[in-house]
Amino acid sequence: GDWSSDVCSSDLDEAAKKFTIKGSGSDIGGNTDAFQFVWQPVAGDCEIVARIGSLQSQNPGAKAGLMIRTDPARESTHSSVLALPGGKLEFATRAEPNKPTKSDAKQNLPLPRWLKLVRQGSTVIGYESADGQAWNEVGRGNPGGLGPTAFVGMAVCAHAKGQATTADIIEVKIQKTKP
Repeated sequence: GDWSSDVCSSDLDEAAKKFTIKGSGSDIGGNTDAFQFVWQPVAGDCEIVARIGSLQSQNPGAKAGLMIRTDPARESTHSSVLALPGGKLEFATRAEPNKPTKSDAKQNLPLPRWLKLVRQGSTVIGYESADGQAWNEVGRGNPGGLGPTAFVGMAVCAHAKGQATTADIIEVKIQKTKP
């Protein structure tokens, strides 16, 4: 899905299990989102794990990471764990459609960095890890209206129209989890 991005592409290197996603878009936040989203529908409780290898951007507000959304509409509810330039991570949630997104930032977490989002019923929990083994919670949210099937995937945002951000997202795994 892509909302008003004038630059976007997604390439998968199957052997390296690496996505290179290039996206523009003004932001993931506020009441609506404009970014590049590579997703698949997943029913029930699940988790998505990936390593953000690099993030190339001219904008300090650029973001790349993982997202669970209620639907692809630009104003829909979501929870996301996102890497920003300069070793910053952000957990963001829009709890109600077309309402402001709340986010919580953590510092001194440079790339490469493992990220994980876990859906447990109506709750989504974000984690980060330096090694993919020891996980630290970065936030949790309740995106309202999360139905039986959610849209689970990777998000990239340039934070500036007309600019592009390129992210390498490696070893992406989406799996269903037992309640």
